[in-house]
Amino acid sequence: MANFEVRVRVRDDGTTGVTIGQGTGDPEYCLDAEALADLADGIRAAQRKLLERKLADDLPNIDFMAKLLAEPPYNFTSCRKLFAAPEVDDTVFASTPLASMNWMTLFAYMHRRFGPPHVRTSGHQDISAGWRLSSPEPDLFVDIVPCAGEGIENCFEPYFEGTFEKEEGKPDTALHGRLSKAYRAVLMDLLRPVGIREHSFIEDLLQTESDTEHSMNALGPLWNQSRLHEGQEVGEGQFAYYQVAHHPSCGVATPIGLLESYEWRKFISFITTLGGDDAIKGLDIACNHAIEKTAQPHVRKASWPVLRLVLLSALPGGFQEDVKRLLALSPVEEARYKDDLLRLGIGNQNAPEQSILEEFTRDVIDEAEKLGNLLGHPRLYPLWTVRNLENKQWLLERMKQT
Repeated sequence: MANFEVRVRVRDDGTTGVTIGQGTGDPEYCLDAEALADLADGIRAAQRKLLERKLADDLPNIDFMAKLLAEPPYNFTSCRKLFAAPEVDDTVFASTPLASMNWMTLFAYMHRRFGPPHVRTSGHQDISAGWRLSSPEPDLFVDIVPCAGEGIENCFEPYFEGTFEKEEGKPDTALHGRLSKAYRAVLMDLLRPVGIREHSFIEDLLQTESDTEHSMNALGPLWNQSRLHEGQEVGEGQFAYYQVAHHPSCGVATPIGLLESYEWRKFISFITTLGGDDAIKGLDIACNHAIEKTAQPHVRKASWPVLRLVLLSALPGGFQEDVKRLLALSPVEEARYKDDLLRLGIGNQNAPEQSILEEFTRDVIDEAEKLGNLLGHPRLYPLWTVRNLENKQWLLERMKQT
């Protein structure tokens, strides 16, 4: 094309076009604005088609699995421009199957796999916050923020720790190759299946070739013949599988007050560090510490009927030993509790004494429920405990009458 002469001129009909020719006497090709737009679309489509890969040939890196990063490095910068090319904003993203996904499926997958988003973004622009994922390279990470705007690649922002090394105005070739490979590994990792429904015996019997599996990835539901349900042999008789477990927060109510505060990012960093880079373990440590520190004043203020009802309610769920430890009963209270068990007919066929049942007032039940929550056991259900004792008394009295 270097030998071609390109010039813009006004044609006889008054429209403006571009004339392409090689000189006097050679054929010329005149393209109007509409033809130029079609040509540009064709070039873009050809470039994207060249960069695309088939899912059958594209699988996640079996040796890498993305994890959440609590805090970014001290010095980092967006490096998407490192992967830009003419007419293609992100050549690495375009080389993956993710180019065909939608932001809604991406959000569902990220929430299912990684839990609530923990990276704060703009409340005026974004549907939700985002997630920050690690990469195979320690100096590259990727922020993922599902957005409803045009261009699904805008949901992904790769960041590089430090500054780009320049060579005659261009990024260093080795750096470009290393970061491109790491960035692509993160994107391909989003093809790992995560379970969305438990299998049932009936569903397994009715399942046919066209039925979907009970799993999904960032592209949506996966079919039962997907290679992503298979594993790769990593040793003699040893296989590594692509599937990942769903996040423990799935199905659990989101702490709205905490998520609406600016303390959420601080909290995530704190519990992750506390748990030795394990946020779930850190959360368990933080909760237990908070419970032991904050519950004691409430335990000391509680009346004996409230403490007794909390202990009784912990029996069916097997929580009694933990509750006893948190209540720190004295030897006198231990003896009193054993005596009350006899009076309530616990462990024998005696009917509960009416006088002790009368101590379980509505106020006592409400206070026992509150104390159970403060002790980290919201499923004690003291009201059910009292009703069961009352039902036992009624049943034994009826049996005596017959």
